[in-house]
Amino acid sequence: MSRDIIPKSVRRGSRVLELPSGYLYKVMHDQSLAVAQSLGRVNSRDVQTLAKPIFYKAVQGASSGKLVISEAKVLAGLDRMQAERTNRQSARTKFEQQNKPQDDEASIGQEAPPTTTAEVRDSGVSDAIWNQLQLLDQERAAQQAVEGVRKKKTIMAQDQPEDNDNNGKENQHKQEQLQQELERRAKETELERLLKLREEAVKQRRKEREAQKRLRTVGVCCMGYRWIMQAQGYRCAGGPHHVSNAKLRL
Repeated sequence: MSRDIIPKSVRRGSRVLELPSGYLYKVMHDQSLAVAQSLGRVNSRDVQTLAKPIFYKAVQGASSGKLVISEAKVLAGLDRMQAERTNRQSARTKFEQQNKPQDDEASIGQEAPPTTTAEVRDSGVSDAIWNQLQLLDQERAAQQAVEGVRKKKTIMAQDQPEDNDNNGKENQHKQEQLQQELERRAKETELERLLKLREEAVKQRRKEREAQKRLRTVGVCCMGYRWIMQAQGYRCAGGPHHVSNAKLRL
């Protein structure tokens, strides 16, 4: 990469890039696979596109004539290139979908056969890399499925407290209605009891008035004592004389 990008005047007699570490090599390899998966290919021009800005930034930041390209700069360049290519591919796909030609009148009412997007394998991609790309695609699909299930469970869990709250409010409303009904029935029962007591009192007073009326026709007892009401009739205040309810026709 350094031979293709670094100018000869700088490259001559200098050792700009060392062999990458195992970690950097693995990250660059994985990132390249990811870019290839999104674009369908990775070629030498992509490597040059990645290397140029990394080298120029290293030149701008060089001090005392020492040129250093750190692993962090390489990783940042990889991330930036992957993001740019992904955004570009998304924009191209969106543009193609928006400008897709409409079916002509002859095809109206006919269902279009299902279309499938076949992945394009570049001639320079080995079987091992291609198989890795296929595995990555399958893993991504599986992760998306798992993520979909997780989001669905999260939504259901968020809705559950609301349902419980609604059920609690409904139960509370039913309890309040039941309490109001019990209070209403208790009031009705008490009212009926009071009405019966009132009716009995009215009957008793009417009976007493009738008895007193008839006793007045009888007059006081022979001893001159007044009459006092008892259970089965009236007895004079003196005690010896008694008039029954039957005699008074009560």
